[in-house]
Amino acid sequence: MEPARAVPHAITRSTSQLQVSERHSVQWNICRLASRPVKWHQERFDYVLSQIPSLQVDDSLLLGSLVDLPLDQLLPASPSSLYSPLVDCEWVPEAGLKLTLEKLGKAGETLPNLMIGATEYERDLTLMLLSGLSRPLPPPTRLEAEILLIAQEVLAGSAMTPQLNSGDSPFCVPDVTHAYSLSRGRSCLDSFEDLVGLMADVAFRTLPIYSTAVIKKHPIAHGHAADSTRVLLYEIQATNPYKNWPLGHKTANHGINDIFLFNPAEDQVPIEHLENWMSAVGQI
Repeated sequence: MEPARAVPHAITRSTSQLQVSERHSVQWNICRLASRPVKWHQERFDYVLSQIPSLQVDDSLLLGSLVDLPLDQLLPASPSSLYSPLVDCEWVPEAGLKLTLEKLGKAGETLPNLMIGATEYERDLTLMLLSGLSRPLPPPTRLEAEILLIAQEVLAGSAMTPQLNSGDSPFCVPDVTHAYSLSRGRSCLDSFEDLVGLMADVAFRTLPIYSTAVIKKHPIAHGHAADSTRVLLYEIQATNPYKNWPLGHKTANHGINDIFLFNPAEDQVPIEHLENWMSAVGQI
């Protein structure tokens, strides 16, 4: 889940209105990795158009006007929501990893080698989502009703995670709630830090472990065992030296693995952190 550029992708033109393509995505604000139905995307796309009067023009001009729109106009018009890439339903089905493996098996294909993992401190992202993106840091918490809605948005895209109102939801299993000091007697606001930790672990840290277990146990094709596929399960523990992200500074925060991988700003790493930074980049 990374901050996405405010540029709409793969929009197809119809005779009556601009519509979202079924094979690609429209992404604004925060993007999560889970497929969602076309109707879900279309509603959010239409909402953005309704918030920008200057875009109410003929279809032949709308796409170009939208692409050229300055970010300071486009971002405020976007609803506060997590945006899910809309993927080809035949290739990456919404049902999740198990169904994808079954389709690969039926097609006689083996799964490619896979590298999957998370960072040690993923909760900076869930803290940000539950606190209000537009307010100065450290951000105050949202209202309790808003917190529950966002928690459901974060978890709804995972086929691994039951819905919040089910009996086996991670928010209902006694061993889980006890481990995170959650109880029915404490409100979301009273349990805010604990809720942030549970959401981060469920949404990011346990998913690679779960996915790896599913892959290794699943027969891929022609009776071959899944151990013919190599899976590297990693956890990034190297920390973030960039002071301009207070929520992630000095932690192995969400998304730091991408910065280590591409190393775009080594010249901005403080000298006291440079040796450790270069070591982490070299390992990755």
